[in-house]
Amino acid sequence: MKNFTANIISALFHPLLIPLYGALMYYFYPSANMLPQMFKLVTVSLIAVFMVLLPTIWYLILSKAGVITSLGATERNERNWLYVFTIICYVVTIGGLFLIRKIGIPTDTAVILVVTGATMSLTVTCIVNLFWKISAHATGIGGLTGATLFVTYCFYDNAIWVYCILLVCSALVITARLQLRAHTPLQLFYGYLNGLFFCGIVPFLSLNSIFFQ
Repeated sequence: MKNFTANIISALFHPLLIPLYGALMYYFYPSANMLPQMFKLVTVSLIAVFMVLLPTIWYLILSKAGVITSLGATERNERNWLYVFTIICYVVTIGGLFLIRKIGIPTDTAVILVVTGATMSLTVTCIVNLFWKISAHATGIGGLTGATLFVTYCFYDNAIWVYCILLVCSALVITARLQLRAHTPLQLFYGYLNGLFFCGIVPFLSLNSIFFQ
């Protein structure tokens, strides 16, 4: 893989874009058609604004101010400025999902669990980043894979073709980050495991929690 191709893959699967991909997959997934369109539209809007748009704007502000000195925020000490604000945005998203449930709009518990898992995953990334540069790209694609496994489980679907596509995308992202020498294999491995665990396994274990009854 050439650096040019690796840069394109890294840009396409930038961590800031992963929540948007997940929301669109959820919105257009055939089994989700049983859900009210209003809920799906509100959910996608919340995710698009608070988990994608606002963190991206903050990223551009930091870049313009010189706090982030490269497109990929390659310096470890630059990343927490972005991570902390993004975590706040994720928490607001969770609050928004509970709010629309409270006012009577049907809310898919699976989505709340996945967004909560993503927040936990990003928090772990932020903490680890204080002393070690874990891969946000790997965390993002791992989180998308875990979330997809969990949501399709909730719909009683065995979407093999979706899993295969995500595994190929995961391999491409990891290969691209290695090609660019952005991370070591261990940083990529633990990043992927971080996303997969909190967005896939933790929601599965939490599904029957009385908190969501």
